[in-house]
Amino acid sequence: MAVYDAAFPVQDYFPRIKDNFCLIVVGVLLRGDQVLLIQESKRSCYGKYFLPAGRLEPHETLLDGVKREVLEESGLEFLPKQLVLLESNGSCWFSITFIGEAIGGRLKTVPDTESLQARWFEVSDVANAESDWFSVHGVHHPGRPVCGAAKPGSFQLRAPVMHMIRAAQRFYRSTEAEAISRGISLPDEQSDDLNCILFRLVVIRMQQAGVSSIENKPSHMLVRNTRPMQLPTFRINLIDPLKAITLALNCMMPQISTTAAFDVKRIGILKMTFVPHQRDQASDQVFTADGFMLTLLIRLAPEISPLPITSDRFKWIDIQPNTDKLNTEITELPSWIVQLPLNTDLLPLYRF
Repeated sequence: MAVYDAAFPVQDYFPRIKDNFCLIVVGVLLRGDQVLLIQESKRSCYGKYFLPAGRLEPHETLLDGVKREVLEESGLEFLPKQLVLLESNGSCWFSITFIGEAIGGRLKTVPDTESLQARWFEVSDVANAESDWFSVHGVHHPGRPVCGAAKPGSFQLRAPVMHMIRAAQRFYRSTEAEAISRGISLPDEQSDDLNCILFRLVVIRMQQAGVSSIENKPSHMLVRNTRPMQLPTFRINLIDPLKAITLALNCMMPQISTTAAFDVKRIGILKMTFVPHQRDQASDQVFTADGFMLTLLIRLAPEISPLPITSDRFKWIDIQPNTDKLNTEITELPSWIVQLPLNTDLLPLYRF
């Protein structure tokens, strides 16, 4: 069984794909200034365009799921390269966007039950179609222009897609060092005891930038007051993710005002683990649940001073003051945490 510090709420929730838990996988394929879209065949959105995407199936890994969806809907074999975006709508619905490349197959031109066809579009044309979508639906999204209704003969989107496309573009246009902080590695599937939803938190206290520096630097990190040293971990049972993070911070630092402690736009996703449940080989019944864990970076505002008092189960550890990396002498922490640069913007936890 997974080990965690607290559960929100206390009543246990065991997630099962296509029963009480939904993971959407999305594949983004870019070709220069073009992006691949598929034309929907579903009755509810017939003829409209979207990125290759769909629901994960029971027992399926995230990588197998996105490969299957892209192949079924576009005809192309998809090799996922990086996870660039995660969106949440409550605690039991997540959309996960991958970027990758086509390594085979043929672009679909013959309609079937999965899609009508797949086509390459200029990203600028997709942006215009998205503006039309917002206009037609009477929605003005901050930062996006509102224009007239879709022109005759132009294509229509099923739903907004540009935030996913832009996430992919940002990754590809970054330098190698920047790219590391623009996305996270492909999902980890090696955790046999994971059968719930967990948030593992890397809580960093930032120090005020000095006169000669324009950047705030990390000074302390919050860990369990145990040996070996471990990161605080919380079980999420049918609760809004951001509310769960607030409750977790209150649990660890009861005297802090969480409304001023952190900016939800600065939550980073460092690592993702998904373990699909396995079917019992002796029968058709399933006795286990799916496991889903996000490791999140939370930076407390520099104005939070002095160092917040923690509950007895947690403690602050010093971070090297002259570098942007955790103290490498803290060998009890995972190596990927020890070597993590902490002054970069990481993948934000978008909300649908």
